[in-house]
Amino acid sequence: MIIPQEDRIPVRTFAEAYEEWINEKAIEIRPSSLSRYKTDARRFFFPELGTRTTIKEEIDEKTGTVIRKRIHVTGLKPDPFIHRPLSEITRGDVIAFMKRTIKDCQLTPKTAGGLRILIGEVLAYAEDKQYLEFSVSQIFGQINIPKNLYTQKPQHNREDEVFLPTERDTLAVHCERSSDVRELCVALMLRSGLRVGELVALRWDHVKLDESPCLRIDSTEIQYDDPVTGKRVTGVQDVPKTEAGGRLVLLPGIAVTILRRLKLQTARNEFVCSSPSTGRRYTAKNMNDALKRVCKSCSIPYRSTHKTRKTYASTLVADGTNGRFIQSQLGHKSYSTTEQCYLYDMTETEKGFEELNRVFGTS
Repeated sequence: MIIPQEDRIPVRTFAEAYEEWINEKAIEIRPSSLSRYKTDARRFFFPELGTRTTIKEEIDEKTGTVIRKRIHVTGLKPDPFIHRPLSEITRGDVIAFMKRTIKDCQLTPKTAGGLRILIGEVLAYAEDKQYLEFSVSQIFGQINIPKNLYTQKPQHNREDEVFLPTERDTLAVHCERSSDVRELCVALMLRSGLRVGELVALRWDHVKLDESPCLRIDSTEIQYDDPVTGKRVTGVQDVPKTEAGGRLVLLPGIAVTILRRLKLQTARNEFVCSSPSTGRRYTAKNMNDALKRVCKSCSIPYRSTHKTRKTYASTLVADGTNGRFIQSQLGHKSYSTTEQCYLYDMTETEKGFEELNRVFGTS
């Protein structure tokens, strides 16, 4: 039997199916999500179009310790899987490609989740178009990635993840005494636990300072590639970063005081974190730069604005605050995220020695 030309299912490679799928997605999803998919595709599927980040281990000649350096590699070739016809691909080919990519890109279990989602979306599209000879659901039900293929996320020192109490208090006092809007906003992050993207997207009409003071969080800063110019754009989306990110953040009195001082300068503007003279909204980068300047001025090692959020959470838990309340304030879907990634022992080294000497003695 001869199948008419118009009834034949076209042959597509994985790369061609991806292009069809991403073009359809472009009109369905937010620009930030589209940019994330394209970035992941350049990393996982088309490394020749971008730069792949990898980890290189070296031995320090003086100490003999292993130093892990993040390096950027260009000029890589795509995996042959990408350009094979989908009609010839088997379930085993997909699983093998995933394993190679996890190993070659040195993915952690978390970052490998982006790979799994992207492959699953493209293959689901291909199955719907009948480019495939098997069911996608059969693949992801049987994938078993050996743990040794993943790159384990390096353990960070506590001092790199939070500002310790004396550092926190020094920063807070400096910023709370300042008249600079950006420095006042650094103080607000320390006292509210907001993500920096939430802070710079916060509008005055979402701030309540009277009875039961709180902030309504339902927007965040995003970055995406402009579909026309291709340039990186920074803007605000009126959707929280995560589903659990939409929330009311209760405010302590000190945070209310900071906001009242901010209101004296920026109440005429749409955004809380904005220039008093021009009304221009400050960005997350502006806030990181401000924190860097304050740390230098206070002779404190710099940490990013995200560490103010971890400092806020760790300060609360050190004082015995209920963990579920901390989870709610931070806007986490599960308490395990709060507990595993945000709560650090705030005991400073000197006080630690004092406690040990108190218990065991000094001689």
